[in-house]
Amino acid sequence: MKFKFIYMIFFLGISLTLFTASSGGRAGAANWGNTGAPGDEMFQGAARVCQSCHTGNGTDIQITQSFEMTDAQGTPIANDEYTPGATYTVTITNNVVAGSPAEFGFQVLCLNAPEGVDGPEVSDWNNVSSNVQVATAANTGRTYAEHAGASTSNVFEMTWVAPAEGTGDITFYYVGVGVNDNGMTSGDAGSTNTLTLSEGEPSSIRDLTLDVDMQSFPNPVQETLNLKVGTAVAGEYQLRVIDVLGKVLSNEVVDLAEGDNQMEVEMGHLTTGTYTVQLLKDGKYASKQILKK
Repeated sequence: MKFKFIYMIFFLGISLTLFTASSGGRAGAANWGNTGAPGDEMFQGAARVCQSCHTGNGTDIQITQSFEMTDAQGTPIANDEYTPGATYTVTITNNVVAGSPAEFGFQVLCLNAPEGVDGPEVSDWNNVSSNVQVATAANTGRTYAEHAGASTSNVFEMTWVAPAEGTGDITFYYVGVGVNDNGMTSGDAGSTNTLTLSEGEPSSIRDLTLDVDMQSFPNPVQETLNLKVGTAVAGEYQLRVIDVLGKVLSNEVVDLAEGDNQMEVEMGHLTTGTYTVQLLKDGKYASKQILKK
């Protein structure tokens, strides 16, 4: 009985230590990378990821993750290609599938190699949101973007600069966790993902112009912006509103018919300033700059 008691105290101590280290970011607090990438920390013969410690029984918390990349114009990447030298806004969201996580965490690493192959890191992370930090782990020598303390928000945002022309394939390894905040790692859940992008053409020689006739009025606008869009290609388009920092404020799918189309965009809730209204299809875009007064 005494042995079992000592073992339980030891187990609780280890769990609390791991939980405390993880809550401060694995690279920043524990000097480890746990993204599942080749060269990161190993655990029981496999790469350590969030699920290695934060284990649920299938009836507790469950999460998935989404990974969104948009360029300075708010255009999402197309054809799984990045533009050399371009700056992208990266948004990682821990989506709750089951349970009610109290806090969230994540970590991401980018390597210049196909999935599953070790390679140089591509870690030009900047302009992080308040719940994100950029940290170099002494045990791996790599730089990661990760949560800056346990986050009550499930959305993490940062910018990333693509490598120079001639770099080739890159792979993002990203992990996330949703925790119940019970001071231990049991009952939590994690997610492990990868995204491989090939090198696209430099932006200087790519034609990204969407072939539509787009008119907007009034400009400046106070409440409702009217859009008139003429197109020869019917189908679904994305309609976005973007601020001067490139942040996507709204994103909706609109169904356009061949010929002229009329739409309204509500802007009364926005603060005074300059915005971009953008229409996208198949990786190409048309945009209008709008002054909100």
